[in-house]
Amino acid sequence: MMKKNSMLSLLLIISLIGIGSSGYLTIHHFQPNPGFCDINTIFSCSTVNTSKYAELFHIPIALFGVLWFLILGILSMLLFYRKVPEKYLLFWTILGMISVFYFISAEFMIGVICLWCTLVHILVILTGGLAIILYRKKI
Repeated sequence: MMKKNSMLSLLLIISLIGIGSSGYLTIHHFQPNPGFCDINTIFSCSTVNTSKYAELFHIPIALFGVLWFLILGILSMLLFYRKVPEKYLLFWTILGMISVFYFISAEFMIGVICLWCTLVHILVILTGGLAIILYRKKI
């Protein structure tokens, strides 16, 4: 079983990877160009990232991802120093997982999968699992 500090360190690493991935998608949203993620008509980040589901109030969804992972990193550090209770992290990851399920359904409606987005989805779901363990075990 992982110790609390190890899990929080893992969450911090996940937040950095998530910031990088979401940051790339944000840049790609403003400067769409075919990249290695545009494999065919089924796997295309450009198609997803320029669809009607790629913005909320004219703000790229990917930018919200950067913010989400930034707050995840801050919460992880605050938990490391015991400045906030585990329930804050749990609440934050539940919001993230709800968003992920919406975005996965949007990809199905578009009929295209974004591989960079899938990485972000996996990171958020992994984070949710870690948050549940931290909350339930209070290790």
